[in-house]
Amino acid sequence: MNLELDNSKIIGVYASGNYGKSFLIRYLIEQINSYVPVFIYDTNQEKLSNYKGLKNTYFITPQKLINLEDPEVLEKSILKLRSEYSNFFLIIEDIDKFFTEQKKASIISKLSSDNRHQRIGVIYATKYPTQIPPRLRGNTHIFFFGQFVEPLYVKTINEIIPKDLIKKIKKPEFIMFNRSTNEKFRVVVDNGELKGELLNE
Repeated sequence: MNLELDNSKIIGVYASGNYGKSFLIRYLIEQINSYVPVFIYDTNQEKLSNYKGLKNTYFITPQKLINLEDPEVLEKSILKLRSEYSNFFLIIEDIDKFFTEQKKASIISKLSSDNRHQRIGVIYATKYPTQIPPRLRGNTHIFFFGQFVEPLYVKTINEIIPKDLIKKIKKPEFIMFNRSTNEKFRVVVDNGELKGELLNE
């Protein structure tokens, strides 16, 4: 299944906890790390073990013990990468933590609008889709949707994926929506490959 993951794409992975987001992201990294460096920023440092052993893949781990959920720490990390690399893919798990009422990571929204010019790709994951700013959601090229317990979730993404379709998927399946081609697939990572079934409109 060819996703055409060039490093100007923004990919969103939306699913509840322990659903297989990290496993799916690992698969996506394996499709891109042969031609572009990949950097992983995760507020939960223990989860970095999910990505060990991947070539051309690096962890953004600040030297000092600081609050990794602080948007300023994330923004400084991104700015540093942009100064050192002409193109790369950035992985951000639990991105919703940077968009609470008390916090706002403006650089992520900025990346969503000018990443094509900067050759920066982004793969982000969230358990709480309603926290994602419309600007970022609107500039996401490919979505992977899993099941949720968040009450407002279906209402939030109903314009993209009908709620009756979301209810049909079972763990660890995802519904993939490619905004560029307007295609929807039911997908699952199986034996190291992403297998997809095209869904009829």
